[in-house]
Amino acid sequence: MSYTMNTVDYKQMKEQIKNIKSTFKNIRKHIDGEKSGLEPHQNKKSEEIEDLRNELNKTKSALDAAQQSIYQLIGGLYNPETQGQMLEKQINVLFETDGEDNIIRESTWPTTRQGDANEKRIEELEKKVEASQQVIHLLIGGLLHKDLQPSQIELFTRILYCEEVDDRIFKACELEDQGFITHQGMQNEERIDWLEYNMNHMVKRIKKGKKLRTIY
Repeated sequence: MSYTMNTVDYKQMKEQIKNIKSTFKNIRKHIDGEKSGLEPHQNKKSEEIEDLRNELNKTKSALDAAQQSIYQLIGGLYNPETQGQMLEKQINVLFETDGEDNIIRESTWPTTRQGDANEKRIEELEKKVEASQQVIHLLIGGLLHKDLQPSQIELFTRILYCEEVDDRIFKACELEDQGFITHQGMQNEERIDWLEYNMNHMVKRIKKGKKLRTIY
């Protein structure tokens, strides 16, 4: 009886081992099938990852180029002689670097080297124009009579200071004496008229044979 039991037990064990092997074989086939089904997806994902990597490299290159261009623009917009602190701050922001947190006492508006140079030239020209206007204003006051030619004085003064001139002034100028009539000229003209009157009076008396009165 013991021999038979051992034989039966062995056969059952052998059958179970066979079933287990068959089961493992089926599992292996299933796993291989799943792997085969996943390979196209894995390849697609790998291609997508590679595309993203290439796109990231292109974006990084474009960012580096943009930073260099902006760096050049910042250097041109801010004058390092007058806005060195602002220039350094903008560069630190551009490249995301830490800089000293100092109080900036400069203008935040960018001023280029050329802009600063032109500003100085403009200031010098404005001073020269202002001085010239003052001289011409004095000349106008000296060449035109303030009582006889007030409208012409107003006309030339408005033109000198780039002010608006209306038709009223032009019409008033037409009613005044044209040409330059200085204050000294008017005084001399009065003296000449007085001398001419006296000369004519003396000539008339001489012609009439009258004795001239000597004035001591």
